Amino acid sequence: MALPTAQLPAAAAGMCPLQPGPAAGAAQHREHAGGDPGAHSPAPCPRDGGRHTAPLQHLASLRLHYVHGDSRQPSVDGEDNFRYFLAQMGRFTRLRELSMGSSLLSGRLDQLLSTLQSPLESLELAFCALLPEDLRFLARSPHAVHLKKLDLSGNDLSGSQLEPFQGLLQAAAATLLHLELTECQLADTQLLATLPVLTRCTSLRYLGLYGNPLSMAGLKELLRDSAVQAELRTVVHPFPVDCYEGLPWPPPASVLLEASINEEKFARVEAELHQLLLASGRAHVLWTTDIYGRLAADYFSL
Repeated sequence: MALPTAQLPAAAAGMCPLQPGPAAGAAQHREHAGGDPGAHSPAPCPRDGGRHTAPLQHLASLRLHYVHGDSRQPSVDGEDNFRYFLAQMGRFTRLRELSMGSSLLSGRLDQLLSTLQSPLESLELAFCALLPEDLRFLARSPHAVHLKKLDLSGNDLSGSQLEPFQGLLQAAAATLLHLELTECQLADTQLLATLPVLTRCTSLRYLGLYGNPLSMAGLKELLRDSAVQAELRTVVHPFPVDCYEGLPWPPPASVLLEASINEEKFARVEAELHQLLLASGRAHVLWTTDIYGRLAADYFSL
């Protein structure tokens, strides 16, 4: 039976957290055993004392983007809203999936996740400006060892975040099925340093690396080392930096996404990767640059 979900839009500073804006439409719910299939109450707002929260307690999935909780740029209104937001998050007793894309959560991940009463299995933190301490907290938290899906796209993992990120991978290695790292500024050096722990994720089915400045040599190392990941079915990889002309270094993600590539060079890359897959008996594994060719995996289908 399907679990209840809600998808709510922007909750920026000055808006009432967990309250859909004028153009949002109603939160969408799906029936859950033991829940109220007819409950479609609005999310709580301070003026109603939270009395509408009860029907949402059985939510299994919540998508709430553009929450502003950056600890480096506090404001009185922003702090009040964020504290209220955290208080409401603590009411969701059965939450399994949380998506906070494009939210400013720098230095606040511990406050956010500590309010939850049960471990998450899917966590999307794309473009959340995460700091090293955020990743360290997540690696030590009860959530890490339960994660099946993790999306850290748009967070720079190339500098001081790399080691905490590797610690997070180590903690989640036994359960992780889907890992999205689009536009994380991972070059060959960072990828090669991460491969020993990445390949311990032996249940991994999907790896997304699009928009990272990787070379053909780096991709070949990944392809060879990932042979131990018997469950891996899809790798979305970037166009190798070898296929561009005159790239600045390190190339910004915007350049990698917009610059023209040498089609002849890339055709040779594709052919070589395909041959390596055939030679290793992994013709069933899809290596592609097409980020739009597949719908994002739904947590409930993992």
